[in-house]
Amino acid sequence: MGGEMKPEQRRNVRVLLADNFIIARKSVRTALEQFDEIEVIGEVSEGRNCINQVRNKGPDIVIMNSSITVDEGMALCQQLKENFPDTKVIIFSTRDDPEFVMRYFNQARVDGYLSKENTDINELHYIITKIIQGGRFVDPFVAEILLGFHEKQKDRDINEERLEDLTQQELNILILLGQGLTNKEIAAQLYLGSGTVRNYVSNILHKLGLKSRAAATIYALKHSKIIGFFGPQLSKSEGG
Repeated sequence: MGGEMKPEQRRNVRVLLADNFIIARKSVRTALEQFDEIEVIGEVSEGRNCINQVRNKGPDIVIMNSSITVDEGMALCQQLKENFPDTKVIIFSTRDDPEFVMRYFNQARVDGYLSKENTDINELHYIITKIIQGGRFVDPFVAEILLGFHEKQKDRDINEERLEDLTQQELNILILLGQGLTNKEIAAQLYLGSGTVRNYVSNILHKLGLKSRAAATIYALKHSKIIGFFGPQLSKSEGG
């Protein structure tokens, strides 16, 4: 299967499914259970049951349908991230409107947002393994929509030629932003101080004409092939 872990890395990943549609839950469960290293430990249809199941069973990942309702789903994600910080949360939804998606990333701090209509089971399996390893993920289809939203909000186009203005270290950091890493995680990977990373991120935003870290993440996803051509050179360099 695509995205399969190496044998020496393999361990059971405990998954809890939270979806108010029983057919959807059963379908995802059946699909995930074909992977030996994934264990579906339960299913819930309501937010309060989800909290109890996470407390009692300690899943590694909660895969949640946002249709549990926007307000309940948002509050539920916030409670999960505040009370169970080691539990990853993936939103698996048919909704892709930009404001809705950004609320989940910015307010609820979810680890992934996937489109039900554009994600097959092998992709879901691959994304689960990446998020367990510490990354964050937004569905490329959703990322395209988010990028279009940000482009409408800014006064001028973002030109790909601006990438040539970035230093190699700035390109490295932009790549890691696209992978969903925090400043602390980027600092550890590049052997830099957290303050130094913050300064690099500010420089990247300025040079690319972006207004937020989220916009930089989306930009990195959109231009991943071009950025990959310039980098990465992930090693000790420039301003440790």
